[in-house]
Amino acid sequence: MDRLLATHDADVAKLLAYYDDGLASYESQFTAYRTWVDEDARAASILVASIEDKVSADIIELDFAHQMWAFLRTRYEPTGQSTFLAAIRQEQLVRQGDGTVDDFYGQISTIWRQLDTLSPPLSPSTCQSCLC
Repeated sequence: MDRLLATHDADVAKLLAYYDDGLASYESQFTAYRTWVDEDARAASILVASIEDKVSADIIELDFAHQMWAFLRTRYEPTGQSTFLAAIRQEQLVRQGDGTVDDFYGQISTIWRQLDTLSPPLSPSTCQSCLC
């Protein structure tokens, strides 16, 4: 009987130690989570306060700052097509005026390099104007 009680006490001691270790781990994780929630709330409030009211109305309902940033990035990040069209428009507006040919060439070549990076590369599969 004494042996059974000793085994039972040892088992109880192991369970209590395991419980204490688990509780300490939980408490540290909970503290880290609370810290993250507080910092996220501060970031979200700064973000909402720093943008125009009509834009903040769209993001105020989101729960976390990263959701707000993702929404803003999706809505306002320029796409390849819009950037390409803006460069085309800029190219159309460039005029030499009273400037030198070198200045004009510098301006237009900058736009051409931008267009080269934005447009898809030409290949026989995409170019139908010639028989390459």
